[in-house]
Amino acid sequence: MATCATSPRSTPWPRTRRRLLAALAAAALALAGTPAAARTVAGVEVPEEVTLADGTMLRLNGAGVRRKLFVKVYVGALYLPRPRSAPAAILAADEPQRVEMRILYRHIGVRRMRRTWEEGLRRNHPPERLERLRPHIERFYAAIRPVRRGDVVTFTYRPGEGMAIAHNGRLQDVIPGRGLFAALLGVWLGPRPPDEGLKRAMLGRQ
Repeated sequence: MATCATSPRSTPWPRTRRRLLAALAAAALALAGTPAAARTVAGVEVPEEVTLADGTMLRLNGAGVRRKLFVKVYVGALYLPRPRSAPAAILAADEPQRVEMRILYRHIGVRRMRRTWEEGLRRNHPPERLERLRPHIERFYAAIRPVRRGDVVTFTYRPGEGMAIAHNGRLQDVIPGRGLFAALLGVWLGPRPPDEGLKRAMLGRQ
């Protein structure tokens, strides 16, 4: 009686496939690897480094919590090419820079954010400067979106390009020049910031 024999060439395939799948799984784990170093601020992981689209690497200068009364509103983080602690030097430097806002509060609407930004700008800059920047300020307000807990808003300045505004990684607008970015940065680092503790933290003084 004839017997059903398995071809010798067919037996290695299941074994080979298992090995291949195991190798792919190991590769995936290796790619996941150890996550990039991060600092925990108010329960939120803040990366120690970020890499821009052109490959420029920025390092975390400092991060802290924006508080209003007893409410934690967001974690603010400042990224620079090299550590700096003097506000004037940071504001004057025409170099790649980024500010990240990691939202802690449950919900903030556009109207409230616009009012808060306008107040901060008026407290830290003379009227004539704001008048010159008004078209860019209004364009910035048009790019603002409501935010919720867990959202990440970034303002990234690159010389020759301007300030890119992104909400959860989605680009909202790119506003040319450095003027508006420096004005917004001046709200955090200027003489009358909304939160002195956050200013010190972003300057790496905490």
